[in-house]
Amino acid sequence: MALRDTPCDIIDVEDSDDGRDAGVLRRFDSVGADVSVFSAVEEQVITLARHDTLASLEPPGTMERAVRLMFGLRARSRALADTRLEALRRAVVVARHRRHMPDPVARDLRERGFRDAQLRSIEARALAA
Repeated sequence: MALRDTPCDIIDVEDSDDGRDAGVLRRFDSVGADVSVFSAVEEQVITLARHDTLASLEPPGTMERAVRLMFGLRARSRALADTRLEALRRAVVVARHRRHMPDPVARDLRERGFRDAQLRSIEARALAA
């Protein structure tokens, strides 16, 4: 296991059986309690979603569809293919812009397998943006 110190916590990168990083990051608080565990992909989603706007959660509006039709542009999907990662992205965007994570969003994340410690971490990281 490799440990790296950061100003506010310690991050532990789990190693796989062959000695390479398994891509799971663990965050510990100052007393060493496991605060949250995210995969490398989930970490990337959290980081990238901190820059998304609330408009990225809505389907394209009438004007956007009209401009795409007039200029022959293809519509691109804003949603992530994985529903768990999309729920995570949406939660980060909502928490960042509303300054808290609403109960329905937290409930959706719990249903998708996220724990309470992870929810607190997601909200804190979204607000730190």
